[in-house]
Amino acid sequence: MNAKQRKVLDEVFSQLEEIISKLEPIGVEEQEKFDNLSDNLQQTEKGRKMEENASALDEAVSNLQEALSAVDNAREEQ
Repeated sequence: MNAKQRKVLDEVFSQLEEIISKLEPIGVEEQEKFDNLSDNLQQTEKGRKMEENASALDEAVSNLQEALSAVDNAREEQ
């Protein structure tokens, strides 16, 4: 791997870290809002959508963390 490719991997790694740091708190906040709803409100369409959003964001963060790990592994194999 040449220096230009290493630099690109470093940039991608940093960008993934930044994206994760922005998405993760949103998902946590959405889950907390859902958890604080009464049981009746959790069963409403709005409540279900909040839970779906929190779950989707959690999954996105998890996938991005896997990508971050893969990029980090590639950087180490230089």
